[in-house]
Amino acid sequence: MTDSSDVSTLIAQIELARTRRLDPAHPDTEAIRSTSLKALDPTLLRDYLTSCRSRSRRLAALDDTEVLRAAGVIAPSGEVTLAGIYAMGKNPQRHRPSLGITAAVLMPVGAKERTRDLIHLTGPIPDLLDGAMPWIARNTPTSIRYDDLGNSREVPVLPMWAVREILVNALVHRNLDAATEAERIELRVVGSTLVITSPGGLRGITEDALGQPDSKCAVNPVLYEICKNLHTTDGARLITDESGIHEVRDAVARADLPEPILRNSGFRFTTILRWPAMETAEDADKAPALHRSPGTPPSGVPRRSAPFTPPAGVQRRPASATPPAGVPRRSGSSIPPTPASGVPRRARPKQPLPIFPGSPASTQRRPVSTTSSRQTSPKAPTDAQRRLLPDLPQPAPANVPADKRAADAVVPEGLAALSRNAPAVWTALSTSRSMNGLKGATGLSVQQLRRALQHLIGAGFVEMVGGQGHKETTYRRRPLKDRTD
Repeated sequence: MTDSSDVSTLIAQIELARTRRLDPAHPDTEAIRSTSLKALDPTLLRDYLTSCRSRSRRLAALDDTEVLRAAGVIAPSGEVTLAGIYAMGKNPQRHRPSLGITAAVLMPVGAKERTRDLIHLTGPIPDLLDGAMPWIARNTPTSIRYDDLGNSREVPVLPMWAVREILVNALVHRNLDAATEAERIELRVVGSTLVITSPGGLRGITEDALGQPDSKCAVNPVLYEICKNLHTTDGARLITDESGIHEVRDAVARADLPEPILRNSGFRFTTILRWPAMETAEDADKAPALHRSPGTPPSGVPRRSAPFTPPAGVQRRPASATPPAGVPRRSGSSIPPTPASGVPRRARPKQPLPIFPGSPASTQRRPVSTTSSRQTSPKAPTDAQRRLLPDLPQPAPANVPADKRAADAVVPEGLAALSRNAPAVWTALSTSRSMNGLKGATGLSVQQLRRALQHLIGAGFVEMVGGQGHKETTYRRRPLKDRTD
């Protein structure tokens, strides 16, 4: 069943497409009343003219006014066009208040405040880009990575080149006609996602064609050509011919992040970038026991099923089978007699509670039953159990010498100085484990494990077997002779 909102959106897209087909408008060429070259930023204008003449032999022979008129910066009347004001104006928002960016971090439900770091960016396109990129950088997380020399560096979790390309597309290809005159470009950080919304949808291209060769279609062709000759404050060209959605997807894939989500509603175009959820520094320093309630098994360990409840109308057999007074007990009954008043009951042996990997009780030695003189070795898990619980610790082989087991239990000196959680990770790596296996064995979060493993690998105590980001990757202790300490 189709939602009514989807039907309304589809009808709006059809009406908008029919209007644009019957009356194709180019609002970026519209002349802004009572404007002149004084409305343009002199630094941007000078840089633009220099770039135009260096890239075109014909424009190099023209004077400034002729170059600006040929490029569509000024109209035949001498007034500055909307494209010229938006790209190089001193204050474009004076003529069109919606030519700006609103950015905010949306807080979760129940927080004391609804938003954080709310800003409104104004100015021409280069200034908007220069103001938006630092905001995105400070409101998205970073990760620690090691270079070829072993030096740790803090880098953004998102590929900033891809973020810049998406933001430039939103600025240059936003709709400029009256249908979206009151809408600004919006930047939102929601949890572990960055949402960039631009007024107006795709024109002359479909979502499936985005990123395909020869599929570019500028919404504002005059503005697009002007921005090709503009630079940001760091000297970088605003638009390059080599950039596009295809390159953005490649950059995101190289960063091991999910593919960007592109949504076109006809009235707005939204791009969503995602990254793995990370904890704050305050949460990362907390003890592992605080991350789950006591008695809760780790991830991957099944819970015990609930007790059987009989169907309605079926009476459960009473727990106590003691017959009423005066009723003789049936001979041969296996139910033990109830002791008389004053006679102490024989204490039943307590059953040991289940112990989950990583819990404090799992490190204690279980008592050996004295009812049997023969001690049975633990059974190996079946194939079905391995598929359900792939990361449960396996029982140690019986032929491992005692001195070898004692050596594995010893934590090397200096691990606590590397990281708070390094000793726990080292202890869990008595056998090779994956990231999920370490999570189940230690009770630590993925972010805590990554930090501890980075320090252990950098110090030469642990090595990674496999590639970063692969599910099959495991971690193991390095032999003593191979360590760098």
